[in-house]
Amino acid sequence: MHEPHAAADPQGVSAVVKHPVLEAIRGRTIDAYGCAVAGLLLLACWSSYGAPTIAAMQAGQRSLWTFQILPGASVVLLSLAVVIGVWCLSTLDGPVEASTLDAVVAWLLGGIAFLHLLAVARHAPGLLFELLDIRALVLLAAGYFVMSRLNLPTRALLMLLGGVAVALAIHAAWLTLRYGILGDTGFATSSGRIALLVTEDALLLAIPVTIAWGLLADGLLKRRLVIAVVAFVGAVAYVELLSLRRGALIFIGALVLMRSLWAPASRVIAWGSLVLVVLTLALTVGPLASVAGDVSYAVRSSLLLTSDASSSQRRGEIEDYQMNLDGAGDLLLGRGLGAVWYASADAPTDAVSYGGKETALVRIGWHVYGLDWLYKIGLIGVLGVVAVLALGALTVRERLATVDDQLVRSVAWSFALTAPVLTLFVFTNPRLSLFAGLCFGAVSALLDRSPRRSA
Repeated sequence: MHEPHAAADPQGVSAVVKHPVLEAIRGRTIDAYGCAVAGLLLLACWSSYGAPTIAAMQAGQRSLWTFQILPGASVVLLSLAVVIGVWCLSTLDGPVEASTLDAVVAWLLGGIAFLHLLAVARHAPGLLFELLDIRALVLLAAGYFVMSRLNLPTRALLMLLGGVAVALAIHAAWLTLRYGILGDTGFATSSGRIALLVTEDALLLAIPVTIAWGLLADGLLKRRLVIAVVAFVGAVAYVELLSLRRGALIFIGALVLMRSLWAPASRVIAWGSLVLVVLTLALTVGPLASVAGDVSYAVRSSLLLTSDASSSQRRGEIEDYQMNLDGAGDLLLGRGLGAVWYASADAPTDAVSYGGKETALVRIGWHVYGLDWLYKIGLIGVLGVVAVLALGALTVRERLATVDDQLVRSVAWSFALTAPVLTLFVFTNPRLSLFAGLCFGAVSALLDRSPRRSA
């Protein structure tokens, strides 16, 4: 039985710093499974899937996500298997309870599996990357499972989730310092500037940014911490701009905007105006003046208005999507997981394209966000995923309405908003797949501690 939610914290985040982890250890409520999950989270936070430099990529540098101890089993996959094994042993002492979002995740994965089975009957010879896509979904499911089954006290769980956000921010800062500032990533932007951060950590910064901004928007931070959050968000935007990480800029910006909807208008206007004034001055006469061109380029390339490969890639993928469809069935139901993507000569190849085994003729397009989902599961599948996520959002809203603890509500909403964004990239990067599941699991674990659940 999960612990009932704590009373509202009028002091905000300051009241959390009462060593809940130490208290949990003394009370022996943190068991072997909790320690195993904490170790897995540290491993996932501190190991990138993508290479931090172009030289490392060309050399085929391996990571914990690609080095296989056993055939088909990387270090991370085996670690997940060990953690799930520890959970199975822990269930021998008592009954197993379902988690709040189990049905939502089951419908999501079940719907994809059903559409894939239909595609197998229609296009079996063309599913060359099937195992790669299935691995991505397994990572999402496993990430959800291990996080949602945590049986920590509420404050200890919040501390663990906060630790994940801090670890992701520190790791991204380390990569930026080591390879972007002191080193050379080798990736040049449109202006000739060398990118500072090139791994998937650029998008994973959405987790600490959304949590931190959510705490600010909900009024749970003291003034000094508010200044620190504004500085942190500004630093992330600066790194993303210098690296021209369009997806990270678009989705992190959207998350910050959506998270602000929970805040009183006066608070949003006050802090938002300050940020806009500082950025405007910096972009015109300050240290960011040279970045103004990159801002314009990022916007224009996202709208396919540039004359370089950034736009031609996306135009080519849209054209190739139409070319790869074989009738209305493919449009509505998709071509299945791992379906081959035949690229035309006009679509430029890309060293970081999905799967790592493509050639100039076989490549899965993902520079157009969501195109890989549309190609694999079709229009009906995409609409079904949206419907399932909407159902999950309604469940989260209903359950959080019963929670008095402002900190729990704030963190849960931040993870709930971040999870669909990472899910959009679930087929492009195994680390993002795992963190998408971890975000869903974090929300479910927090909802399990609502009064209705504990009664």
